[in-house]
Amino acid sequence: MGMVPPVHFRRGPDFMTRSAQPFFSRLLGRGKPAHATPEAAQAPLPARPPIPTAPIVSGPVPAIAAESAPGITFVTAVRNRTENLLQALPTWIERPEIDEIIIVDWHSDEPVAQSLADAGLTDPRIRIPRLVADEGWHSPSAFNMGLRLARFDKVLKIDGDILIKDGFFEKHMPSPGRYIAGNFRIVEKHEIHINGTVFLHRSDLAKVGGINEFKVGYGWEDDDFYERLTRAGTAREDLDAKLVFHVPHGDETRVPPARTASARDQIMARPAFDVRRNRYIMEFMPDWTGKRTLPAFQLKVAPDGSETVARDGPDTSVVPPFVLARATDMCLRIYLSHRLGQDVLGLDEPFLAPLLDKPLAELGPDDVAAALAAQEAAGGPAPSPTARM
Repeated sequence: MGMVPPVHFRRGPDFMTRSAQPFFSRLLGRGKPAHATPEAAQAPLPARPPIPTAPIVSGPVPAIAAESAPGITFVTAVRNRTENLLQALPTWIERPEIDEIIIVDWHSDEPVAQSLADAGLTDPRIRIPRLVADEGWHSPSAFNMGLRLARFDKVLKIDGDILIKDGFFEKHMPSPGRYIAGNFRIVEKHEIHINGTVFLHRSDLAKVGGINEFKVGYGWEDDDFYERLTRAGTAREDLDAKLVFHVPHGDETRVPPARTASARDQIMARPAFDVRRNRYIMEFMPDWTGKRTLPAFQLKVAPDGSETVARDGPDTSVVPPFVLARATDMCLRIYLSHRLGQDVLGLDEPFLAPLLDKPLAELGPDDVAAALAAQEAAGGPAPSPTARM
C-alpha cells in the first residue's frame, strides 16, 4: 500500500465556522443552540499566532521530555474503530486552544489518515504517526508513542471515542504539580469510560514515565497511571463529566467473546477479569517510573509529511510468562470463589483444572467438595482456607 497523503485543514477566515457543525452543536448542546446570538454562531474561530516548536524530523523516538514549548497537545491512539474517532475529532478540531492533535495509528486495517481524508476531516494541527508492523493492539505502547512525540508542555490524553464540549478549557487547565482526570467512581454508569481522559503537564508526565506498558488485554492502566502520579506528588482534580461525552459502544470492542462455555473461558471473557489481572501484573513487575528506558522506535517522516514508526529493538515491556500465569491463576480462583465459595482456593491445579473445564452454569459447591475429597484421597493436602494461620 502506498503512502497516504498527510492530513491538512484550512485555517484562518474560513476555519471551520461553528455553523458548519450543526450535528455536533445539537449533540453537545443537547438540542439547544451552541451560541447565544446568530452573529456568534456565524463567526469563525479566531486565528492563533503560530507557536515555535521543534521541527518534525526522522530519527529515534525520544523519551518523554519534561520541558517543551508552551501549548496543548491532544494525544489519542486507535487501531481500527475509526467510526468513533470520526465522531469525536470534529469536536477537537473546533477548539482553537489546541496546538497539536496526535492520532497514533497502531496499524489499523485501513490507515487512519485515509479514513479521515475520506470523511473530509483535515487540519494542519493533526499528526498521524502509523506503526509499520502489525503487533496487535496494545494501548499503553500506542499512547506512550503519542506522549513521546508530543511537542507542547500540556498534554491531554484522550480516547478516540470522547467528545469535547464548549467550556472545557475555560474550566480545566493543568499546571505543574496538578493534573485533571476522569473519575469513574463519581459519575453515572454511562460516563464511566471517561476515566481514561487525563490533562496534565509534561513535567509530571516525565516523572512517572508515561503509561505502564506491563499490561495484557484490557484495563487498569489508567488507575495505575493516576496512582503513580499521586505517589510522585502530583495533586488530582476530577474532570467535570458534563464537559465531555463518551460515544457509547459495547464491551465486545474491549475484550473478545468467550471461545467456549467452559468456566475458564467465561470468566476470562469478562472485562473485570482483565482489569484485576493487570492490577496483579503491575504489582508483580518492577515499578514503572520516569527512570525507565522506554522501548526503542524510529520515526520516519516522508517528503509529503506523513509519519511512520517502527520498532528499533526488543520489546522491553513484555510480561514474563510465569508472571502472566500466576496472575491468571489468582484471578480465576478469586472469581470462581465468589461463585462457589472460598474452599475453591484450597484446590491444587490438577483438581482445579477439571472444574474450570466444565460449563460455568453447571458448577456448584458440591463440585468443589468432590474435588477436595479427590485431592485428599490422592494424598494431596486438604487445606481449609478458613483456618487461622
